[in-house]
Parts: sequence; structure tokens; C-alpha cells
Amino acid sequence: MKPIKNSAEFLDETGLLFEINTKVLHKYGLSLEAVGVTAPPLVVENEEMRSILVVRDQRAAEGGVLHKPAEWVDGARRLLTYVKDEGATKMRERLELVGLLVQDAPVPDKLARPFALPKTK
Repeated sequence: MKPIKNSAEFLDETGLLFEINTKVLHKYGLSLEAVGVTAPPLVVENEEMRSILVVRDQRAAEGGVLHKPAEWVDGARRLLTYVKDEGATKMRERLELVGLLVQDAPVPDKLARPFALPKTK
């Protein structure tokens, strides 16, 4: 497994950061943000580290964390583009190989196989 160069930027540009925030972190009053590392003291010369991920604590905010409408539209657009261009293929492969997309609990191999969909031609 190879690391993705500039992982924070990748997650942000693909909409996966939007997905992580919306589906996982916001309900706990937290958000993950890609922050550029171009201003002191965060100047980094390494091309692979142009941005970093920062967890924002918004647990005290009344009503929790919500995207503004424009942020929602932009994040959903980036995510849908990524899914259409790359993500759907990987999800289809995973579903065919292991019979699930989200691992809610450990699944022994012999139990996962009966639920796998037939291979597409």
C-alpha cells in the first residue's frame, strides 16, 4: 500500500473529506479540515505536505456542525465526480470480492462469500 502524495489535499479535492465530515465527524461536534501549510510557522518545503488535516472541536456549538448550503453543494459535487470517475469501480470490486461495502463488524471469510454478488462480465 503506497501513501498518497499530499493526502489532505487529495481528500479535500475528491470530496472524501466532505463525506468523512458529513457521515462521521459532524454528529460528534467535530470536523476535519485541510489547512494549507504556506504561512509561518507552517511553511513546509516538501511537495507531499502542502496541506495538513486539522480536527476542529465544535462540540459546544448549539445544534452541532452543519455545512452552509454552498459548502454542501460543492462538497457533494466533488464527491459525486470522484465516485463517477474512480470510486464506483473500487466499490463494485469490493462488493464483488467481499460482499460488503462498509465493515460494521468482523466478518469471517466463509460468512462473507455467500453474500457476494456474481461477477459482472
